[in-house]
Amino acid sequence: MILREALHAIPRRLKRPLILGMILAFTALGVGYIPVMAMVIRTAPPPHPYLPPVTFGLILNTLLSVVHTFGLSALPWQWTGDDRRLAPAGRGLLQSVLFSASFSALVMLMRLDMLKQTYAHLPHVPDFPEAFRVVAFGLSMIVGLFFSCLIGFIVAFWEARQAEKAEALKRAEEARWALLKAQMSPHVL
Repeated sequence: MILREALHAIPRRLKRPLILGMILAFTALGVGYIPVMAMVIRTAPPPHPYLPPVTFGLILNTLLSVVHTFGLSALPWQWTGDDRRLAPAGRGLLQSVLFSASFSALVMLMRLDMLKQTYAHLPHVPDFPEAFRVVAFGLSMIVGLFFSCLIGFIVAFWEARQAEKAEALKRAEEARWALLKAQMSPHVL
C-alpha cells in the first residue's frame, strides 16, 4: 500500500468491534490491576508494598501503548510504496521494529518520568542500581517490540486477506454479470 492508503486504514481499523474491544480490555487490564492488587495487599500482613496511584498519566500511557499495539503496529507491514497489500518479510520486519522501537521508547520515557514522580516522595523505596534499570528497560523494550511486531503482522495479514477476499467476490460478481449478458439474445439488447 501507499503510505496515504495505509494511514487511511487506521481509523477503519480502530472502528472494528474486535480491535476496539481488545483495546478497551487490555487498557482495563493494564490500569485495573492496581486497585485489585491494593485489595489483595490489604489482606496481607504488614509491611505493605507501595502501589502507584491510578492517575491520568498511567491511564494515558497504558492507552497509548495498547492503541499502538492493536491500532498502529500494522502500519509498517502495510506500507510497501506500491500496490502490494503486505510488505515482504524482511522489509516489513525492519520497518516494524524501527517504528515500534521509536514509539516504545517514547512511551517508556514517559513511564520512567511518571515512576520517578510517583516514587520521589517515598522515603522507604530503595533506589535501584543503574544496571538494573538499564536491564529492566531493555527487557521491557524487547518484549514490547516482539508483541508489537507480531500483533502488527497478524492484523496486517488479516486485513490483506480480507481485502483479497472482497476483491475476489467482486470479480466473481462481475464475471457472473458478464456471463448473463452474453446469454441474452442480441435482439433484447
